[in-house]
Amino acid sequence: MASGSSCGNYKVYGRINTRYSNFRYLTHYEKKYYESSLFEKGESEVEEVTLGEIPLSKSVVAVPLNASLIVLANLCVLCDGGRLETLEYKQTFEPEKPKSMYDEFQGSNYCLRVYVDWTRFPPYDPRYCSFIDT
Repeated sequence: MASGSSCGNYKVYGRINTRYSNFRYLTHYEKKYYESSLFEKGESEVEEVTLGEIPLSKSVVAVPLNASLIVLANLCVLCDGGRLETLEYKQTFEPEKPKSMYDEFQGSNYCLRVYVDWTRFPPYDPRYCSFIDT
């Protein structure tokens, strides 16, 4: 997150979620709740932003090779205790085109930058994975 304002102390609340395309969500419930939450804070749990980075709960999201990554964000920015701006963002990233990419959404005073690095995990190796037969 980058600032274009002179705010010395800013905080955010809201959510950043991801999901992937090419998946048949059978119900509205599945589409709403079968997402991966990267950041979720309510208005009473505002998060102080340090060096322009929102602390994410995870940095890796699994996406099938035949799908795209969809990033959804709804963030409220507070500047010195007062609400300044709401950022709403939705973007689809295609796998490995190119391998690393970023997108930037510009609001009135702040912008949201999303960085995506595509990595293929190695194929199944019994030395590192195991299945339990029940």
